[in-house]
Amino acid sequence: MGNLKKEETRKFIICAAFLLFGIYLLLQHSYVDMYFDDYGYASLTYGWTGNTEGTSFGISTLFHYLIWHYMNHGGRILAFFFEISIFRIGGLALMQIIQAVVILAMAYLCFQILKRNDFSDFLLVLLIFTIYGTVGIRVARDGIYWYSASIYYLWAFLPFLLAIYLEKRDEKQKILIGMCCFAASFSQEQMAIFCVSFFIGKALFDKKVNGTFNWYHKISVSLSIIGAAIEILAPGNFVRAATAQTEQTNSFLVQFWGNISDLADKICGHDNIIFMSVLTLAVFCVLSEIIRQKWLITGACLAGILFLRFSLLNESIKNVYDIIFIPWFIISICLIFFFLCVRKKYSLVCLMISAFASQIPMLIVNYRPERTQLMFELAIRFICVYIVMHTFVQKSICSYISCATLLCISVVNLAVIFSGYKENDEINQVNRGELYKNSEAILQGGEYTEYHII
Repeated sequence: MGNLKKEETRKFIICAAFLLFGIYLLLQHSYVDMYFDDYGYASLTYGWTGNTEGTSFGISTLFHYLIWHYMNHGGRILAFFFEISIFRIGGLALMQIIQAVVILAMAYLCFQILKRNDFSDFLLVLLIFTIYGTVGIRVARDGIYWYSASIYYLWAFLPFLLAIYLEKRDEKQKILIGMCCFAASFSQEQMAIFCVSFFIGKALFDKKVNGTFNWYHKISVSLSIIGAAIEILAPGNFVRAATAQTEQTNSFLVQFWGNISDLADKICGHDNIIFMSVLTLAVFCVLSEIIRQKWLITGACLAGILFLRFSLLNESIKNVYDIIFIPWFIISICLIFFFLCVRKKYSLVCLMISAFASQIPMLIVNYRPERTQLMFELAIRFICVYIVMHTFVQKSICSYISCATLLCISVVNLAVIFSGYKENDEINQVNRGELYKNSEAILQGGEYTEYHII
């Protein structure tokens, strides 16, 4: 009876935590407005002149636009179908709600995949919420708080995580799992590579352990490949690639080397020091498992935290960081990879490989906005949560320090982001008011009055 009561209490606390996180997400996104391409897709005017119905277009017009987009601009039509439909049905308010629900659902699936069904689940919930707050402002504003990017860089993780969750529960829902694998890989080119590499890798590792492929492997691999093929082989992708090729002035090797340098700086450079802080804390947790001198590792962990902190304030320390960040990143990734292999966490090994695979296209293109590293960072953060949780259960002092440090970083980062978007919302309210006035005037037969958005 006592154990039953404890279990009910545990579930109640976890549900309450998710409820509070959901309320925060709704409040946060209530200040996230429409930006740039959002207006073009909501009105079917992004690169297309076939819509003469404004925002009152019908389903046939929407499909005509998606066909044009697939043939002339790119294969991300599944994601844009949802974005356009949401804006058409409920406008900005509905998009804000659904975005919050999607992030909450992703957090819940991460919890279900990693949970241990004991007292440590309380920390896991807190860690998952905390890790959301460690996404730096450069990546967050470009890949999360911009709906036209979030729809295929962030939302695509939802069907991906759902497929993993269903497989973990040994659910025989073949159709749903297949749909999830297809939808995730059909969302965007990088995500297509991410999904295919993950599901192929998982199938190979599982075959090595179990000696055979099961129905899950056949469905996940085949449908992720089909979705990826439809996405990547879209005629519109080749149209855009041809345009980019005419703008390229350097040789391929010069551009390739420059891309490696630029990508390394974006992922682990000083501007993305929050991500490197998360990775560093996870590495010290790994070292606490390998090296027996716990106090030595604890001291090194504290020294590393102080070094990263003061590199934001002191120019000399920043210069040292600029020299060592690439070697430290490589060492960190190798240590984590070794740790996962030793513990036979092959799904997480596949996740790490897929994270790097998703960045391969960025080595051959000449445009790499910060949002392109979002899926890489989310995958690595998922692995870091597992590592911190594992060492916490082992009662490692490093895990306690890591949890406290991550919480501090997350709270400060979220506070800065929240206050910034709240301040922007005051200006956006004025802009929306002027646009609504023009809309009403046009509907009543008046003329459009030119208005320069603040």
